[in-house]
Amino acid sequence: SHTKTTLTCRVRYGFKVVCFNWNLPLRLGSHSTSDDQTAYQDMAEVKQWETCHPTLRLRGYLHQRGLWGEEKEAALRGRAQKEIREAMQRARHELKPHLDNLFSHVYDQLPPRLEAQRRELWDLVNKYSKHYPVKHYES
Repeated sequence: SHTKTTLTCRVRYGFKVVCFNWNLPLRLGSHSTSDDQTAYQDMAEVKQWETCHPTLRLRGYLHQRGLWGEEKEAALRGRAQKEIREAMQRARHELKPHLDNLFSHVYDQLPPRLEAQRRELWDLVNKYSKHYPVKHYES
């Protein structure tokens, strides 16, 4: 509960802190381009959460107390963007995962339809090898 969590924080750290305890995850948007979140989420609930999302509430709380502001946020965003660009630059030089990982990370034994898709993928890669630079992938 919120009270128990807050009490734990007070005891552990010796001062009053605000602790958020969210038990229901809510996705504020589709998680992929092929996803239709309206199939499993009430859009009225999503709209309601857009105004009271925990991150926005925490930002407002910290801002009210003078612990956060536009300058700090801009600096944080700048650092995060720099870290992301650097990580992407490093990743460009690393081998991509083996193509079989598209199939092997979900099932212990591939169902026949996925095994057929895996074979079809490799047939295409081998047939059009000049268009599929497999040297950039783990072997």
